Amino acid sequence: MPGTQSRRRPHDLERRARVTAIIAITALLGAVMPTTTSTAMTSTAAEPTVKMIYAAPEAHGTRGTEAQPCSLARAQAHARRLAAAGHSVVVTLAGGRYELAAPLRFDARDSGIGEATVTYRAADGERPVVTGASKVRGWTRSSIGDGVWKARTPVGLDTRQLYVDEKLAPRASIAVDPSDITMNATGFTVKDQALRSRLARVADPSRLELQSVASFTNRYLPVKSVAGATVTMAQPSWDNSTFGYDVVQQPFRTPQFSLENVPELLSAAGQWAIDPAAGRLYYRAGDGVNPNTLDVELPRLESVLQVAGTYEAPARNLVFEGLTFTGTSWMHPSTDDGFASQQTGTYVTGVSAERPADAFDTCRVGCSGFESTRAAWGMIAGAVQVSAATNIDFVGNVFVNLGSQGLGIGNDGGANASGVDLGAKNITVTGNRFEELAGGGIIVGGSRLDAHHPSRPEMTNSDIVIDNNVIHDIGVDYKDQDGVFATYVDGLTVSHNLIYNQPYSAIGVGFGWGAWDAGGSPVYEDRGTYEHWPRYSTPTVARDYRIVNNRMDNVVTRMNDAACIYTLGSVPGSLIDGNYCTDLGNDRLDYSWPVYLDEASRHWTVSNNVFLGIPDGLHTNRAPSGQPNSHLTAVNNYLSANAATEDLTRAPDSTSTNLVAVHEPNLPLEASRIIFGSGLRDRAAADDDHPPVGAQLSVPDGRLGPSQSITVTAALENFDAARSATAVSTTLAGPEGWTVTPAPDQPNTIAGGGSATTGWTVTAPERPASTAPQEFTATISYTYRGEPFVATRTFTLTQKLPAVTSLSTFAGGGAAMEFGELDGSYSMTGYSGDTMGLFGIDQDSYGTIYQEAAAGTTSTVTVRVTAYDQVVRSSKAGIVLRNDLTQAGAGRGYVSLMVQSEGVTLFNDSDGDGKIDEFYPLRSGPTTGPLWLRLTRDGGSVKGSYSVDGVTWTGLAQTLTLNNPTASLDAGMIYVTDTGTTPTSRKGTASFDSFSVE
Repeated sequence: MPGTQSRRRPHDLERRARVTAIIAITALLGAVMPTTTSTAMTSTAAEPTVKMIYAAPEAHGTRGTEAQPCSLARAQAHARRLAAAGHSVVVTLAGGRYELAAPLRFDARDSGIGEATVTYRAADGERPVVTGASKVRGWTRSSIGDGVWKARTPVGLDTRQLYVDEKLAPRASIAVDPSDITMNATGFTVKDQALRSRLARVADPSRLELQSVASFTNRYLPVKSVAGATVTMAQPSWDNSTFGYDVVQQPFRTPQFSLENVPELLSAAGQWAIDPAAGRLYYRAGDGVNPNTLDVELPRLESVLQVAGTYEAPARNLVFEGLTFTGTSWMHPSTDDGFASQQTGTYVTGVSAERPADAFDTCRVGCSGFESTRAAWGMIAGAVQVSAATNIDFVGNVFVNLGSQGLGIGNDGGANASGVDLGAKNITVTGNRFEELAGGGIIVGGSRLDAHHPSRPEMTNSDIVIDNNVIHDIGVDYKDQDGVFATYVDGLTVSHNLIYNQPYSAIGVGFGWGAWDAGGSPVYEDRGTYEHWPRYSTPTVARDYRIVNNRMDNVVTRMNDAACIYTLGSVPGSLIDGNYCTDLGNDRLDYSWPVYLDEASRHWTVSNNVFLGIPDGLHTNRAPSGQPNSHLTAVNNYLSANAATEDLTRAPDSTSTNLVAVHEPNLPLEASRIIFGSGLRDRAAADDDHPPVGAQLSVPDGRLGPSQSITVTAALENFDAARSATAVSTTLAGPEGWTVTPAPDQPNTIAGGGSATTGWTVTAPERPASTAPQEFTATISYTYRGEPFVATRTFTLTQKLPAVTSLSTFAGGGAAMEFGELDGSYSMTGYSGDTMGLFGIDQDSYGTIYQEAAAGTTSTVTVRVTAYDQVVRSSKAGIVLRNDLTQAGAGRGYVSLMVQSEGVTLFNDSDGDGKIDEFYPLRSGPTTGPLWLRLTRDGGSVKGSYSVDGVTWTGLAQTLTLNNPTASLDAGMIYVTDTGTTPTSRKGTASFDSFSVE
């Protein structure tokens, strides 16, 4: 359904989030105030006195005491008076619902003076909810469709969000196949008759919106009118979305379109729509669901909290802790401006005077006219806003059900209600939760000229700390949003946060694509940027960023051109260190990385990070684009073995050392130590996502002869210096016929910060039972902080097989292969080169077991790949045809069908140079064995197919033409891993059976 995204929660994250908030609140209370209920407290002469005020929902008292609390508005008035007298003030909010008629506004009058602070905090153990929404009641059944209910709302009230049981409910929506419409300069025509008929039934077409989810843009475009098959779009939204980059009519990947926002499109349970003119809200309930039993919240405000002074008198010394901020809807996309997204919450706004008249056709991939908009983009507003403010802390709060970004810090003036640009200094955000947000979690900084080259020093954003927060399930509506995004800051720390279930990057830092860096960018000179905007000779204010010890999981679920951690521009003195990210990607993933140092990224050190379950390596946007990326350093990074690559060294003055290929689950101890140190601080309970004890197995390489023995060792380390691991037990289980003997000294306890070593002697059977590698599982169990833990590590051992006698063998192009045959099954073990020339390797290296001149002009070759090691991402195994398989890098008539990490793939040497140069991946096909593969030759043509059972076959669509084939081709099995000379090198084994040529 359009507008939804993958949602998954790593082990025990919910529990840790609650614990973190409680710890943060308790710690802060102990630091800023004694436990007391008196209305005044005496302090030392060097400290301000602390005054206590109490507020409660629906309170009518005037004194603000614990016995007679007052309203929140009156409490703020009291706090202003006391703060002006030099006191520190603590306003304690009782639990309950504080429904606002207007946003809370804090300025210099609310500030603590000197060392004094003003704190707004939750009462102990209670949940005060500060909301801009009202509850919807009185639902009755509607006549507009089955399961649709209606409720009254104030006439004229519009919203883009509705919250049901603390979740964002999806708007009324239907998917639109891109082939069903044809776009033009004023809108689009509808080719699909069913869609045309459906639109004809919409009573108010001007309420319609088209949503586009493309590569790095997620746009909302309002409709002006519908006349038959002609849909005319509102301006300037349409113009602003059809020139530039990743545009609606020519996105950088296949788009996902939907039409939304009118009752006539209520197509699934849980969807809603509002009719402001009639004052009606519609909700399509699921079977047996009565919305009167649901908590339905209708937002009325665009923000709930605004902290902003002036440059001369900023808001100061404010603390907000333990509060819940909720119930907003950002309404700008509902104007004729729409939401012409550019990336990460920025958007083109207003009429562009420099837009070419034919931009729809001529400016689909940028032009000078589009560059005229670049420094005037808008930025999505925050539901909680901070600008022109110093020493502001957000501690242990919950940001939930908000219609834009959760927290905006030092954004452009157009993105906050105060209208004051930037100017956020010494802002700390710690121990908070951000969840179920329409937009991003936290956005720091602005995108316009004053953001990077302030016209007055007070505008500079500086010293921002984002630490120990939980950010998940955000970007639900505006999907081009990050968990944490920061543009230009003088001093930024993003540390120990837990970020998961994100449609785009987890953390994005830097902005401008290098256009505003000192000296500018040759790329943007070519694009015409400096015809409209200044080229600066001085650097931006961005410097000293620390992206450290964050835990990220299941990110980039909807967009692409993204990363776990994404950077732009020059940020001197900056570090990405100690982070752990897993499971980046989706079924449409491409052009995304664990760390993506995009356009003009400079002066970054990327060190001691762990990235698992991610299909690519570290990447910088350098050649051949001409981007001025430089001064990049990577050291001691751990990536999944089938993706452990980097191209940072393409950039000038850049180095990469000790990139370690990690073969899960046998993690190196240092990688496990990084994992343990990532994520939330002081986790109060045992945690399977950050195991405290690391275990690394050492297994000798090579095949074992009959009854041959080896010693497998396990190095154990307790990463928690303060606590012991007790009841330690280690076992090793192997296949039948193998003998495992444990070492005599087995550890029982590992002291805090200590280590231990254990192991086993493994003996092979007298006769091999299989050509495939045999799997062993080591189990390490222990007790930590009173809870049991179990870790497993696996490895394989392969026996030496009898030599191949029934077929011929060849290791070509530098490959070093061992071949074996056992009862009609075959195996190949070793390193080989990548036939596709990935990452610049120009080789045709492989191992093959084949039948010479077996495939005549009409023939079928079949094999079953029973198993193969995906040593690197490009590891592949399958069948091959060639004029002469012993002519590596030279032989023609060359085609192969192999299974690899992207699915079943057909490879061809179309130009006859003896090397593969074209391929056709079946991305939806299997990626592992056992799998049957078949090549069918008919003269000079070849088709491929696969089967999971050897009975039902799926054919690939492509028919390949062989280059100068001989009448009879060699036919055989083939295995390709890597050259054995890269940091990812490791031997692999492929096993086959059922080989036949007919």
